[in-house]
Amino acid sequence: MGLLEAIDERACLLPTGGESLGNLAAFLGTLAVDFDVLDPPELLTVVRDVADRFARAAAPAPGRVAVHPGADVAVEL
Repeated sequence: MGLLEAIDERACLLPTGGESLGNLAAFLGTLAVDFDVLDPPELLTVVRDVADRFARAAAPAPGRVAVHPGADVAVEL
């Protein structure tokens, strides 16, 4: 998805893109590192929305169905 460019001993830059901001946010979420979104500003909103959605999924509210890997369950959306 891109070539890492060293900034200093502790940081690097990943110029990248995607088919959509949602796809790009999902890709960034799979990285096992902390990151800062530098550009575009609209990606910040998408990353926040995805983060909120994952936070809700990590602690389902009463009445919502939790999804378990490998289980056949209905998901309330």
